[in-house]
Parts: sequence; structure tokens; C-alpha cells
Amino acid sequence: MASQMLYLVSLWFFNIFFITLILAKNEYDMTIEEYVKHINSPAVHKFQLENGHTVLCVRYEDQVSLRAHPEWTDTKRIINPKHKKASQVPNSVVGGRIKGCSEGTIPMLEITYEEVKAAGSVRQFLRRDKKGLPSQPSSLNNSEGALKAEDSARHVHAIQRWTTQQENTIVSASARFNLWAPGIDSSNGIFSLGQLWFTNNSPLQTIEIGWHVDPQIYSNDPQLPHLFVYWTEDADGTPAYVLYIDNVKTGYWPRSLFQSLSIAANDVDMGGEVCFHDNGQATITEMGSGKFPSQGLGRAAYVRQIEIRDAAGDIVSQRPSTLFRNNDACYDIVPALLDSSDPYWGVHFFYGGPGASKPTCQL
Repeated sequence: MASQMLYLVSLWFFNIFFITLILAKNEYDMTIEEYVKHINSPAVHKFQLENGHTVLCVRYEDQVSLRAHPEWTDTKRIINPKHKKASQVPNSVVGGRIKGCSEGTIPMLEITYEEVKAAGSVRQFLRRDKKGLPSQPSSLNNSEGALKAEDSARHVHAIQRWTTQQENTIVSASARFNLWAPGIDSSNGIFSLGQLWFTNNSPLQTIEIGWHVDPQIYSNDPQLPHLFVYWTEDADGTPAYVLYIDNVKTGYWPRSLFQSLSIAANDVDMGGEVCFHDNGQATITEMGSGKFPSQGLGRAAYVRQIEIRDAAGDIVSQRPSTLFRNNDACYDIVPALLDSSDPYWGVHFFYGGPGASKPTCQL
């Protein structure tokens, strides 16, 4: 049974906008010791979370992506124009007493030797979530209605899509998602998520951000939701897209990572996705809260304050959206509505479902 995570932030604000991290190439070939030393940048300060994870506060210029690509360092002005050297950080934040990172530093989750060793090797650790990568919603246009990968992982969706009349014109997308902990089927479930897709085609490329529950990635707290970002790349660092979370500049994707997405997006999708092993059985993995959108506020998952703008500054999100859902007896979504009288909601929708916990669900 899903439950709303009251002791975590109950909702996140995601914003991606256009304004004009590639890892080291040989990480797969590193020993565990080499990889752990490489990935954990020198910390100005560190602190421990309630779940036991350690967060490293790393100087902006010391993060692994900039160490691997020093030519990107001029770009840091876009994200954080002010920096402090380690010696400038007050002593009061040293030693784990302050649970936060000072100005000029960024938070990075510490990767431990034991964590990598448990996966078997660096290569296996880096590929541990490949079966559970988010799928692109455009795959729903195929005849099956659900992507079936070579590893027999199936992806099913319940999403809204906004598009424009002209190609390459969506430059900004933002929304607030409320946060849940959907149950993952122990027999065949892989993950459940709620997210935003920023998409273009020819070739298909996406930037994706949201929350997910994925037990195989987060073995320490397998039932809890975590923030994730994901993107597809098909090119070789200048800035392109900046990510805000709760109105805080968090990171960016260099323009040169992309081809079709290097200018702007064609589509923006929002909603839920469930991934499970196709072992001949339907999955009881939940989406959102595990409740159908008809359950409404307090029971169903929602996305609100949706704002999507094109290059002309027009608000695309106030136009009708297109719905995609594989089977509304399993997971459903309702058309986005504009509540102009209440800015708390704005453009919003509800989504989710219990999967095969409902007898009429057939996937």
C-alpha cells in the first residue's frame, strides 16, 4: 500500500529552461578502489542523512564532471557566479554538524567501497539500473502500446503530452509533483515513477526528471522515493538547459550533448511510468499513490502549477493535451484542467493506479 511520505518534502518543483555531465570515459575499467576515489570529490564539508547515506559538500569546480571536462569551467557562472574556497567556509560547518552545503559548494551522495563491491564490479555497479531506465513516451505510439525491451522489461505509462504546431519551439517546462511511495511488486516489479519528459525526435532525445521508487538501485531504503534525472545523448560542453528544483539552480546539460534537442523541444510529457519484468504475470506494482485519479485530492497523485512556454513566450500548457495510457483498468490519468481562480493549482491533473491489484487489469 502506498503512503504519502510526510517526513520528506511532500512536493517538488521541477523547471527546465533553455538558455543559449559526462563522466570520465574509462570508469568501466577502473578497480573499485580507483572508482571510489575518482567519483568522491574532495569535500569541504559532509553530513549524514537519517537513512545513513553521507552527503559530500564539494566545491563547484571540483565536481567530477568538471574535473573530467575542464573546458566547461567557464560555464559555472551560469549556475553559480559566487564561489568560496575551502578555507573561506566557516568552521561551524565542518564535522557534520550542519546538514546543508554552503554557498559555492554542491551536494554529492558519497559512494562507498562496500556499495560498489556488493554489485560485483565497477561495470556492474554502473549498469545496475539499465533494466530500469525510464522509457521515452513516444514509444507508446507503437502497436503494442508498451515498450518491450530485450531484457524483457516492460514499460507502461499514464501521461499527458503537450506539443506545438511548429518543431523545436518549447523552451521551458515546470511543474509541482506531490510525492508518494508506491508499492513495488516483489515478484516482477522494477520501478515506479512520476516525472517530466522534455523530448525531441530525429534522433529521439530526452531530458527527464522526477521521483522514483527503485529497490534495485536504493538497497538501503528500497521503498522510499528518490529524485532522479536522466537524459539521452547523441553528440559530444557549452550550456543548454538549466535545471531548477524548488527554484534553486541545481545543474545543467551542455548543449553539445544533444542533436535534435540542442535547440528546443517538440513535446513535453508529464505523468507516471511503471516498469516490470515480463514473466507472464501482470504486475501489482503501483503508480503514483496506488489510487486511481478519480479518488482525488488526498488519495491520488497529482501534478500542478504546470507551465510550458514556447520560444515566443506563449503558454503551451493552457492548450489541450493528449493522453497516453496503456490500460486505464490498471493505471489511469485525467485530462489536465486550468483552475484560473486558484493559483495553487493552475493547470493540473491527477494520475495513478493499483496495477493488477484490480482484477480487470490486464497488461
